[in-house]
Parts: sequence; structure tokens; C-alpha cells
Amino acid sequence: DRSPHVRVVRLSAQRNAISAMTQTILFTLVAVGLYFFTDWALRLIEHYRGAPLPNRNLVFFAIILIAAVVSFQIIQRILQGAPLA
Repeated sequence: DRSPHVRVVRLSAQRNAISAMTQTILFTLVAVGLYFFTDWALRLIEHYRGAPLPNRNLVFFAIILIAAVVSFQIIQRILQGAPLA
């Protein structure tokens, strides 16, 4: 027979695996959303500017980098239960 300690460890490992999978799915969905947000923001900038940006790829990278760092920090704080401010 199995001891209660072994069952607790297995349940804990299962919860961690589910939590890791949930986090991976959440971060992937946010990353896809960030891609579309960045594309929209870049098109909006180009629309107001009236012409395509000369270094469009660098601007895209800068926008998505900043948005990713901010949003992933917010998600981490929410998942850890820490206050946002």
C-alpha cells in the first residue's frame, strides 16, 4: 500500500503540472493578443503619419517588447497573488 505522504506528493506534482500548463496557455494567448495589438497600433501610427515607417520592423519590435514585458509582469503578479501597485 501507498503511504499518505506519497499521495500528497503526487497530488502536489499534478497540481504543479496543471498550473504550469495553464500558465503556458495563458502566456501563449496573451502573446498572440500582443501580436495583433502591436500590428493594430503600428498601422494606426502609419495611418496618422500618412506613410509607412522607414524602420517598420524595429518599431514593431519596440512596441511588442514593451507591451510583453508590462503584460507578463502583470500576469505574474496576478498569478502570485501580489498587489499590482
